[in-house]
Amino acid sequence: MKRILFTGVMSCLTVTAMSACNWQYRRYKESIRKWQLIEEQFKPDFPIKHFAISDILQLDPKEYSYILVKTSGQLDKYILKVYRFQDGRPGMMLCGLLKDNSNDAIVVNLGWIPENYLDKIESLEGVQLNDMCAMIKLPEHPDKNTDQNLMNTFIDLQLIAKENQLPQNSTKLYLERLGSQTENTGLFKSQDLYPVPSFYSTFQKPYLTPDKHKAYYWFWGSCSCLGILSIISLIKR
Repeated sequence: MKRILFTGVMSCLTVTAMSACNWQYRRYKESIRKWQLIEEQFKPDFPIKHFAISDILQLDPKEYSYILVKTSGQLDKYILKVYRFQDGRPGMMLCGLLKDNSNDAIVVNLGWIPENYLDKIESLEGVQLNDMCAMIKLPEHPDKNTDQNLMNTFIDLQLIAKENQLPQNSTKLYLERLGSQTENTGLFKSQDLYPVPSFYSTFQKPYLTPDKHKAYYWFWGSCSCLGILSIISLIKR
């Protein structure tokens, strides 16, 4: 009786491991496709599509995350400063609102400025961004290990939407401004470099890379094989 019970338990665990292996394998293949697209779209001759802000807000965030788009609009006076280290230096990410002629608005991470530059921040209200290249990003979430009462430590789309009376679809994604290594990326003055946008070498990559998914499906695959061998051994006894 105990052997039958143990065989049943092992069968359930093996089926679970096989399901997890299959799921991780599909995620692995999808992750490869996603990473290939991410790499491909940074090539100089890759055609980046221009979207109206309203069209970007209608996109499926998960499907279009890390996809490059171009859009145009005018910056609102609203700025949220988000504490962020870059290259070991303390500073702030400046998150603003980009609005078009239809008054549609989307949150944009304009770039990073060092802490000692904060007192030099000028108003960005009315700055026109034409054909701005940006990456679609999923919402950030608070770090539970960080004291959120000390300072903003993540791009809080819910807070921005509440303070600016934005529709709910504006909380599903935001844009991260990208620059090229050859252009002047500053927004404050022509001679300034700040805020520094993201580049191919600096943008935050997805946590779950193809290698991570591969490691996971190999783990669950190994568990499945061990489970099958254990069941066969129990049946033969």
